[in-house]
Amino acid sequence: MTRMTRRSFASGAAAAGLSLGPLLDAPDNITVAPDGRLYLCEDGSGGDNIVLVDHDGSLAILAQNISSGSEWAGACFSPVGNVMFVNMQGDGLTFAIKGPWKRKAV
Repeated sequence: MTRMTRRSFASGAAAAGLSLGPLLDAPDNITVAPDGRLYLCEDGSGGDNIVLVDHDGSLAILAQNISSGSEWAGACFSPVGNVMFVNMQGDGLTFAIKGPWKRKAV
């Protein structure tokens, strides 16, 4: 298993034309939404967040854990694509976040 550091992630992001900005410090989980947008579970010095990477490369916080020091992990979408399931690792909780999640145009 390869440990991805901020530096290696930043190099890949820069090559893809993306900027990490101030939101991402230690992204370690990624999932793809039904419309192709990316969601990263982030547990760096900026907090424990689920961060959206939109089609244009812009970043936004979808969810933030302000109740404990536990990180988000294992985000994935239901087969139908209308629910994101994500775990709060240290607290042993699983959340179901209902959309509407945008769907990719056919």
